Amino acid sequence: MRIMIYLSLLILGLILSSCASREHVSAEYIDQIDNNVIRKQSKQTVVLFLVDGLSYATLETQLKMKNLPHIKEFFMISEPILKAHSVFPSVTYSNISSLLKEQPVHLTGAVGNKFFIKNKLKSFETLSDRLEFTNHMHGHNIFTRLAAREGRTASLDYGLGADATVSTPFDFNSGYAASQTDYRYVDRKKIDSLENLLLSTKPDYWPDFIFIHLVGIDFLSHAQGPRAADTIRQLKTIDEDLQRVFALLKRGEKNHQVISILTADHGFIQKPIKKISFERLVEQVDQKVLALNEGRFAAFYFQKTLTENELVKNAVKVLADRHIELVSFKFGSRIRIISRQNEIYFDYISPMNCSAEGLALSINGQSGVCSDQLQNEIKNEPYPFLIENLASYFKAERPPEMIVIPRRDVSFDYLGVGFHGGPTEEETIVPLLLRNATTKYSEKIPPLWEILRFIQ
Repeated sequence: MRIMIYLSLLILGLILSSCASREHVSAEYIDQIDNNVIRKQSKQTVVLFLVDGLSYATLETQLKMKNLPHIKEFFMISEPILKAHSVFPSVTYSNISSLLKEQPVHLTGAVGNKFFIKNKLKSFETLSDRLEFTNHMHGHNIFTRLAAREGRTASLDYGLGADATVSTPFDFNSGYAASQTDYRYVDRKKIDSLENLLLSTKPDYWPDFIFIHLVGIDFLSHAQGPRAADTIRQLKTIDEDLQRVFALLKRGEKNHQVISILTADHGFIQKPIKKISFERLVEQVDQKVLALNEGRFAAFYFQKTLTENELVKNAVKVLADRHIELVSFKFGSRIRIISRQNEIYFDYISPMNCSAEGLALSINGQSGVCSDQLQNEIKNEPYPFLIENLASYFKAERPPEMIVIPRRDVSFDYLGVGFHGGPTEEETIVPLLLRNATTKYSEKIPPLWEILRFIQ
């Protein structure tokens, strides 16, 4: 995410003259109860705290330093912290879409913060396109799944909580606060809205699912880095501001089943980044190509169909630059991942006994295997979950023909200090904190899109 998103929301807020209060969601929810739209009690309430851009290493370090006492006590954290992993690319929209739609990328079509919607290229960070992404979220998500059985849901997010029973509207004040880098105001307003929602009804009538999206960490990590003093201060502030919400949730647990989850959509590269010219990269490939700069990776759509040899030649040209780590492309049913050191390829093969989301693959000509059941020796080569993630990425509707990933200390983006979007462990692995729930995985690190599937 970028500051452009909230600047866009600021302008949109001016257009809509919307100035949402902290009581908006709770008042709307109470109205539905009073008007008998909501009649039955809920069996359980699941609260998902999505802290955008919260790095696993940052959270782990601050917990060890005892700087987050309320998060540590509420989630009863013991070492090591559980992990989940993002989809590729490790950007906001791809992962929130996967998380809320409960599906991998090839079933959501969200192959980045920039991708085609109805054959038109759209950008998540462009004002005129923003509502397109909200519309893309409609249908086939956790909100509609629960609504189908008369479940109630709440989304404390601006635009990505499509189909929730009640949700936060676009808000001028929050947009303005973000433009002034007052991220505590932005996050605190959502936290206050959650507190008001919990206070407004008895726990038996709380929504079945509540989604709250906190964004300050992401903005500060982009601007100053994930380890910067202001970023850490924002995390400590979130810990402090959540104290009353945690107390209400604990009180509600006495007579109601309440499950709390805290996670992130992606991490951040932790070390200084070298920026290289995206324009030069495009010239190396093809000046007529449609090239998308996603910062930590580049995606290419060619105007004509290239042969496999032509794709390989492009890869070799790009890899001649020492700042480039690897190139991956799809030709027919084969995906090739080429670096200076080695090459891995895999083929999509006839369906096997895989899960509904798993893809049958043959890796380096070996026997078939399901993409979500890879052995450890291949699962993390050359980066964690890269084969699994790219298998889904290239299987999506209208993915790029080729992607280029720079070295872990390199970005194509010249703005900011912190970056994400690539496949490194720092960008891909995220924390997973649970209260009143356990993971069914003993050793497996689950993808984000699986973590809400237990909700019935």
